Amino acid sequence: MIISEFKQFEKDIKPTPHIRRVLYSAIDFASYTDADLDVVMTASLLHEYKEPAKLLLKYGWENEKIVSVQKCIDAIKGESPSDTSEAQVVCDAHRYDESGVIGEAKRIIEAGSIEKYLAATTNKPHFFNKRAKTLTSKRNGDSFYNSLKSEIVEINTNGEALLKEVLEAEPLYNKLLLIPPNSGFKMDGYFVWCGSVIFAAGEYHMFASRWRENLKFPEGYMVGSEIVHAVSNVPEGPFVFKNVVISSRHRGYWDSQMAHNPQIVKIGNNYVLYYLGAGINDRNARRIGYATSRNINGKWERPNKYIDLGREDCNNPAAWVNGDGSVLLAFRWGNQRIGVAKADRFDGEYKILNEDILPNIIAEDPFLYKSGERYVMIVEDGLGALTGHEKWGAVLESLDGVEWRVKKHCLAYDHTLMFSDLSIIKAERRERPQLLFNKDGKPTHLYTGVLYQEKTWNVCQPIKID
Repeated sequence: MIISEFKQFEKDIKPTPHIRRVLYSAIDFASYTDADLDVVMTASLLHEYKEPAKLLLKYGWENEKIVSVQKCIDAIKGESPSDTSEAQVVCDAHRYDESGVIGEAKRIIEAGSIEKYLAATTNKPHFFNKRAKTLTSKRNGDSFYNSLKSEIVEINTNGEALLKEVLEAEPLYNKLLLIPPNSGFKMDGYFVWCGSVIFAAGEYHMFASRWRENLKFPEGYMVGSEIVHAVSNVPEGPFVFKNVVISSRHRGYWDSQMAHNPQIVKIGNNYVLYYLGAGINDRNARRIGYATSRNINGKWERPNKYIDLGREDCNNPAAWVNGDGSVLLAFRWGNQRIGVAKADRFDGEYKILNEDILPNIIAEDPFLYKSGERYVMIVEDGLGALTGHEKWGAVLESLDGVEWRVKKHCLAYDHTLMFSDLSIIKAERRERPQLLFNKDGKPTHLYTGVLYQEKTWNVCQPIKID
């Protein structure tokens, strides 16, 4: 459900405080299940509406969805069993409001006194007994009732924030704006790919892969890719080449042949540049490592070891730094499988949490970040199993970073590039998505590598901020 749909329902239904609280709880409960959030939210909103099916038909809902919503409503009324994930969530949310803070306050008033209420709670769950006794220790009826009201305020405040997060989670694709001409980063004589951007020292810094055009695209990167640094005063660019930061080195190092797939993050006082590398005569055994620097414009130090993920061929590193300094690392391995590992710190031991987050689905090029309490990942949909289109961008989400599911509106980007001068091109390939965030943690720009008419560059597409 996106903002426009919700606003229309809200206008037709005029939800009561009770309906809103059921909605807030249902969204929260659904986060921990595989329930269809559209069905859950709609059933929560319509469970007191006289003709919900008629209203949904008016807005073009499919019969299958309408049946699911009606089943939830019937379950609340006790007219059918709550034998679906959606019905269970909505019934739990309804019971929570009826048996929780508001229900408790109502029953105290009806009982006439706290003492009479407590005497009649023998059949109530232990949780509510215990909380009621704790609250009543204040003795003063006004204080008790104010305490209940403060809990109601907290439910509403948290619920509004959660609802806003859900409604703003419309497809990333819908938020993409027109692309400024000459945005991004390109270099004559080179294929340019994999742009990762960070703001530091008053400038926007892009770290990107490049290899000479005589090495061909895409396979040439495996023997000649290096990582370069480019800068711009604005996030859209154009970015200007500054220097090479990671290149081939002597035989014997894990990254002696090439370096590719950079991602720049800041961890404490360190800038950490994750990338993949391969040794001379060992280019099919790609590995992931990192370089560090205290100065974004300074020298980069490379450890002599790579990150051991227990697999021969690992690439496409995507790191997210948690508030405690731990790092969640998504990566591609094998036949386009995506795994997730975690380390207590960037230079610590990485332990596999999930070796294949999308079983039986071909995907690569993960980009990992966090939105609110959820982890989010953009991937390239190799065969179209997620978006319905080969190699378009898809969005996944997770509560814990371990178990992942495809977002309801999962499209991140396609291969059509629309520019602000009204020109349009159809890219032959568009890969390696990376995002730039503002101070509030909202994504502001999407960077992707683009192939068009035998030329490549990293394009920057602005994102609408709600």
